[in-house]
Amino acid sequence: AVAVMARTRVWAATACFLLLGSLGIVDAVAANLTVVPLPSTPCLKRNITGPAKTLIYPDKSSNPFRVPYASWASAQVISQIVVIILKEYMGYDVELLNNAAVASNYAIWYIAGCVDADDVTCAVHDIDHPKVHASLETWQFGRDMEATLPVDLRPSLVQVYDYSTYSGIYVWEASLKAAADGPDHLALDFYKSYDASDHEPHIYFDTWEKMLQVVPRAFIVGCSMMVANGPANRHADDYIKATNNTQLDCYEDIVWFSPACRQNTSKCIPSLVQYNYNMWIQQAFFLNIPIALIWVAGGTPLYDSVYYGSVQQGRFLFGWYQPDDSLIDASGKLPVRVQLPANDPLEQSQAIYRTGGADFFPRNYIWSQLQSVDRFSWYIMTRMTFFSRDMDAMMIRSRQLKNQKLSVDDAVRQSACDWILENEDRWKTWLPAVCNAGNYTATLVGCVPCPAGSYCPGPLQELVTCPIGSYCPPASSAPIPCPGEGTTLFPGVSDPGDCSVCSPGKYQIGCECVGC
Repeated sequence: AVAVMARTRVWAATACFLLLGSLGIVDAVAANLTVVPLPSTPCLKRNITGPAKTLIYPDKSSNPFRVPYASWASAQVISQIVVIILKEYMGYDVELLNNAAVASNYAIWYIAGCVDADDVTCAVHDIDHPKVHASLETWQFGRDMEATLPVDLRPSLVQVYDYSTYSGIYVWEASLKAAADGPDHLALDFYKSYDASDHEPHIYFDTWEKMLQVVPRAFIVGCSMMVANGPANRHADDYIKATNNTQLDCYEDIVWFSPACRQNTSKCIPSLVQYNYNMWIQQAFFLNIPIALIWVAGGTPLYDSVYYGSVQQGRFLFGWYQPDDSLIDASGKLPVRVQLPANDPLEQSQAIYRTGGADFFPRNYIWSQLQSVDRFSWYIMTRMTFFSRDMDAMMIRSRQLKNQKLSVDDAVRQSACDWILENEDRWKTWLPAVCNAGNYTATLVGCVPCPAGSYCPGPLQELVTCPIGSYCPPASSAPIPCPGEGTTLFPGVSDPGDCSVCSPGKYQIGCECVGC
């Protein structure tokens, strides 16, 4: 039952996203994957010779390692780190694919071989030819999607990172400090300080009228559009069922006043969200929080720019997620998270939101066949991990670079490069043993001489059984042809003395091979 509910939530959220796109509120998800150009100047000064390493599928086709390029900063930096390590240090052919992770679940679909990312049932799939090979940073939404896939299509979970992701309600530190210094010494980072029955938190915020002056009307989703069959869905039926409250009408079709301040809207705290509107309206009801709420469209760089620009122009409550670099100020300070009641996953699976969201440790999923196709890149994916201090530093650096007018791609690439250069001792522990010709690694942690009867052609190559007509002594880097016209009866020969059989079309007389 839980799996069915999870699938339903995923479908509903995705359908909402797509419907927004269909009316121009956000871009539709079903965009073709495009290759992001990689910079001509490398991050690492490493000379790699020979052809680039590729993934050889069971059908013998040669493929680059395909990395999804997400729409949010933390995943973008991780993608660039992977590109730098695989391409510039390990010598892989790598493609960085835009539109492969518009939301956290899309990389999961592509790893599973789903042909159409907009088909949440994954009815048409080709697991032998995935569009990407790793998800790199999958949030809870993507985890929920993975659980709904048929078992034979599910990606392999190889890593859970040591930092958390969270989406919820945030407040600016200026409001927090003013309230702490005020007569009631309110702690605006705690939900009980917003209870309108006991406090007047609105005095530490701007008016909701100012919020409407700041946010362009064209970017606000109208309440009349927030219906089940419309371009957006606030799940009004869930709200009414959970709260037994039917007050869902909006001022000028854009501002929803919570019951805590509906009778006196001057006490409503201006609040902006891009996502999780349905959770906000329930939390405001259950926790008696006085808010004037608007839904600002999201899903494209333009809409994100409008939203974050609006959030920074006033003392508002607002929806945000971490890790992210969008609202980090010049000194590296972040907005403050409002602590809500501890997450109740059972209630929330029933669409009851009286509690906050859960901290979720993001995951890295990979193509289920990657280990058998290329155990070297598989090894890196299983070893790669990041900590909170890594992500905090990368987000601060990314914001600093964007403030210097670097493009999004250049900023996250440079942030990734900076981390690579500063943490060489860390990421080199993720790498498999790279053996010279004549040696190989069975465990990926050390090199040994190539065994007799096989040859080992060089770095990132598997040992190869010596072919018929050749012999391979220990530590061979290539097969040695049998002398003269001799050959062997079977592959895997290690001694030239086994080259005593005549080649096809000849027979042996004494010590010589003569034509038939």
